[in-house]
Amino acid sequence: MPTVVVFTDPNDVLGYTLVKSPFAARAGYLIIDAGVSNAPTYFGLIELPTSAHTDYPRNATVQRMIACGEPAAEGCGN
Repeated sequence: MPTVVVFTDPNDVLGYTLVKSPFAARAGYLIIDAGVSNAPTYFGLIELPTSAHTDYPRNATVQRMIACGEPAAEGCGN
């Protein structure tokens, strides 16, 4: 079954999390919404919008998840 992974920064005002679709299973794919923070959060509330929305390629957690999966494959990322 193909898997679609969506990365969302919870402090990105332009981002949103996906809702589980009843059609996904029937269509034969799985959707995973991974919440990761891309930048320091100020006052526990906000991040710089440009960092929150565009810094996924520089995010070490995102890089590891793409390269190794989640949970990480044995021996990956060491």
